[in-house]
Amino acid sequence: MELIIDIGNSSAKIAVFDGENIVYRSTCRNDFLSPIDEILKTYNIKRSIVSTVAGLKGKVGPQLRSYGLPDILLNDATTPEYNKYYGLPSTMGSDRLGAIVAARKKYEGRNILIVDNGSCITYEFIDRDGHYLGGNISPGIFMRLQAMHTWTALLPLVDTDGPLPDIGYDTYTAMRSGAVNGVNHEVEGYIRHALKRFPDLVTIITGGAHTVISGGASEVVYDKDLVYEGLREILLSAPRFFAK
Repeated sequence: MELIIDIGNSSAKIAVFDGENIVYRSTCRNDFLSPIDEILKTYNIKRSIVSTVAGLKGKVGPQLRSYGLPDILLNDATTPEYNKYYGLPSTMGSDRLGAIVAARKKYEGRNILIVDNGSCITYEFIDRDGHYLGGNISPGIFMRLQAMHTWTALLPLVDTDGPLPDIGYDTYTAMRSGAVNGVNHEVEGYIRHALKRFPDLVTIITGGAHTVISGGASEVVYDKDLVYEGLREILLSAPRFFAK
């Protein structure tokens, strides 16, 4: 079994694989991995990988070291070497690396747009030959809502739960609809633009924030486990000298 830990800017996501199947998944704080003790007692973990774009905050570092984890740590110091191995820009984050590795394997021979909607929204373009063409990053839904509250004098802090009309009828619905529907329209715009170049495009939607879009002529796949699967592929296939 393999333990996969993906530490993001706002939370940590954990999965356990038994072969190709995920038998456990959880989300927790990114400064303390509360499920780890129980996971290691319950599952026969043979290999592990930790991806972090936020460092090892709080108690996470001591937690991992106390159990001799992980076999592979993807952070700002090690990820550039893996990016080089997979033919990607050195500055790319490990979560984006995982998504690209999985998408290349699952949709070999296809033109691909990956949309990962988390704290930020990342867009990755891959052609049918597996070449990474580049990508973009923009603020995610929660970041947009937080920014409107932080950088204005009177706008409240609004969450995503509640009415979501096409046209807001008060401050709360206007902000919520502006952020959520604005992201959906942004994603649709990227798809329309990509379809001009790649008529056979497959769009993969992943990430923690809910995104519902009209893909138009693009095949749209919702794959919440894409990063997990890519990180597992890195764990199983990356050159042994990268591991500790």
